[in-house]
Amino acid sequence: KVYFKQTGFTENKVLIVGAATGGLMALQDHATEAKFTPSAIAAMGVGGIKPYQWPTLLQDKPGLSFGAAIDLHTRSISAQTRVEDLEFCLRLLLTHMFSPNNDPELFSVFQKNLKESIKNKKLSPLACFTEANTEMILQHPTFFRPLTEEQVDSMQLNNILDIYNACFGSPQDFTFAVCGNIDLETLLPLLNKTLATLPLGSATNLSKNKQPIELGFPEKAARITFDRKTQEQ
Repeated sequence: KVYFKQTGFTENKVLIVGAATGGLMALQDHATEAKFTPSAIAAMGVGGIKPYQWPTLLQDKPGLSFGAAIDLHTRSISAQTRVEDLEFCLRLLLTHMFSPNNDPELFSVFQKNLKESIKNKKLSPLACFTEANTEMILQHPTFFRPLTEEQVDSMQLNNILDIYNACFGSPQDFTFAVCGNIDLETLLPLLNKTLATLPLGSATNLSKNKQPIELGFPEKAARITFDRKTQEQ
């Protein structure tokens, strides 16, 4: 399913977002790895392309960028590009969804950099306070506790790849939105060459999982209910 809106902006830009229900809450068995899966894949690259090769590949396509995210209840992949690069961008978006690199060496570098950031964070009083404050307020045992070096060491590349494939390898889960300075007559042929070629199928367990998140509150915290109709607390 694709939603489209043409903008009246003069800027030569098209934004694309694909989103699906089911996120970290559906991946609690591997919560820590799931939280860092998009970053790990970005560190290894996709489609056989290494991260350091992107500047060369995209040097004649200014403004083209990608991003993938796994949030508490959703998964999303996004991109932006110029109109003349839109077909290339759509093909690259599909590559991001279905062809993550399996590179143990770059994954090891990712783990090393992650542990270095943990060490540096411990030297920052503000960072330590922010993490402690977040954990105290949200009190979720898995997703909001500070990451440790031991947890980084326990991450398994095969699990990372399995999580990424589970999150982004089922196109039938996703609804896409395309917005930008392009008309429908120009867009449709490009969609027919790219998104329209994706296979149909049934939804994954991730999108079917609608388990609500339960956040704890500190014992002395006060709950405040805001009534939108009366605008009163």
